[in-house]
Amino acid sequence: MAHTGATSDPLERAAGQADLGELQVTFQPYHVSWVSFLLRMIVPVGLLGLMLWFFAYFEMFFPFGPVVGVVLVGAIGWSLISFWLANKGFRENQELRFHIDGVAVRAERGRVLAYRWEDTRLLVKATEHGPGGPVTYSHALLHRFNPPLIIGRDTNFIAVVTNTLDQKDLDPPITAGPFLNEAEVRRALQEEATRVHLPRTLAELDAGRPVEFGSATVSPQALTLDGKEIPWGEISALSIKRGFLYIKRAGKFFKTSLQLSYIPNFSVFAAVVRHYSGAPLE
Repeated sequence: MAHTGATSDPLERAAGQADLGELQVTFQPYHVSWVSFLLRMIVPVGLLGLMLWFFAYFEMFFPFGPVVGVVLVGAIGWSLISFWLANKGFRENQELRFHIDGVAVRAERGRVLAYRWEDTRLLVKATEHGPGGPVTYSHALLHRFNPPLIIGRDTNFIAVVTNTLDQKDLDPPITAGPFLNEAEVRRALQEEATRVHLPRTLAELDAGRPVEFGSATVSPQALTLDGKEIPWGEISALSIKRGFLYIKRAGKFFKTSLQLSYIPNFSVFAAVVRHYSGAPLE
């Protein structure tokens, strides 16, 4: 039964109405300090200023001087806009609260929503910044009734639309974050999705019923990707690189790949594959 006690906190009220249970942890939005912003600006502005001085000193301002000036002003303006966008969530007082049975969030434009784990699918998108560079993660919560919620830095989450085509009246996605301690947010989202959905998935499989994860389907006998069946005994390892899941098959030179963001509840999917094949996620 949902809690109906009066409260002045919109997030607490939303969590109570959705019966999310006890509050576990709260995450505040990430924001860039002015000191960090100014330090980031020193190099690009300094280089552009040096270019202006170079053209002026060697009397080469015409016709390149005005162009360089426009570039300089544009770079500073874009940096200011980027700084404003990075802090937009902080000024809007965004917040993400994990409860036992779901999350309550204050997202863009102050929208307050609650997502129960049992009614929610989790999508994850990994973005690699350059070959061998750092990887950032964004997540989307796909709810039966609420609009998709995108959490993280990458709001261009095409998979949200792709994986919700069966929900004809779905509202446009809303965004929240990024939040401080992004690694902890990612871990908590995946752990909670696994805790709630894995037992149900294994129960379905034990009953002999296949379970779909987007374009992937698992059954007690095999993993099926795009209509191709891979017996569990052939799968030797799983790995994630550049936003793709790679499946190593025994005796096969090439790996089978699948875009990570097209696998709803990926952490559950990986646990099922590990359960039946014994293949680790590298």
